[in-house]
Amino acid sequence: MSKADLTQLLILAINSAFKAGIIQKEIYSKDFDIEYKSDSSPLTQADKLSNEIIKKTLKVANFPFLSEEDSEIDYNIRKKWDYYWIIDPLDGTKEFIKKNDEFSINIAFAYKSKVIFGVVYSPVTSEIYFNINSSKAYKSRLISVINYNNFKEFLKKAKRLNTIEPSDNIIIAASRSHLNEKTQSFINFIKSNYKNQVNILNIGSAIKICLVAEGIAQCYPRFGPTSEWDTAAGQAILNAVGGKIINLNTLQEIKYNRKCSLNTDFFAYSGIIGEKLFNDYLSSLK
Repeated sequence: MSKADLTQLLILAINSAFKAGIIQKEIYSKDFDIEYKSDSSPLTQADKLSNEIIKKTLKVANFPFLSEEDSEIDYNIRKKWDYYWIIDPLDGTKEFIKKNDEFSINIAFAYKSKVIFGVVYSPVTSEIYFNINSSKAYKSRLISVINYNNFKEFLKKAKRLNTIEPSDNIIIAASRSHLNEKTQSFINFIKSNYKNQVNILNIGSAIKICLVAEGIAQCYPRFGPTSEWDTAAGQAILNAVGGKIINLNTLQEIKYNRKCSLNTDFFAYSGIIGEKLFNDYLSSLK
């Protein structure tokens, strides 16, 4: 696939996130009903409408979808896919319900088992993270749809993401709604083995992965259930700055379009300090 084709697809993904964000903000500003799925996770009208808007916008590209809000597509069909979208139309539904602003729209474009680019958009702050290839990731503000003609100008105003190595503090990103005993044990391990001041940044959604890509946090350990659509877009962005999301079972990067869409425990990191935290954690398990 050519660079121009990928750019057009990226613009399509950015615009679909923006359109879904408009609906999310409208619902977010009012009272809304909450349903519960079979796994007891919450579902709102914003989840469902966002999914419809994103798929309708991306449909023109004629690639299949792997989305949280759709019924599971049989793996015998999915395993034949080459290029496809991975979508979480509202990542952080619990945060959306709590109205703490920490939710995002995640859209990734993938080829076979690897993500190519990702878009993570926060409708409340208008901040958007994205990568355009395997070595360039950006953060910007998205206040309107864009097109191919003004994309270069949009890119000029964006901040290029580079991992920044802090001189003293260690910052660990952690889930706000899913902080468990295993995560706390890791935090305690780091605090007891490093002289640096250790700060915890609790926040919802894939924004945590983007903060690692931005260098605001050095790592994000996740000991608990997530799915492919929770990590795909963030992983593409993190990879573009040299960071990684490691599956703690295989000790390899997370692969996509698997038979089971559930992720195992993982460790996201960037930079020299992030990699050292990861390696020290692995050593502690021996």
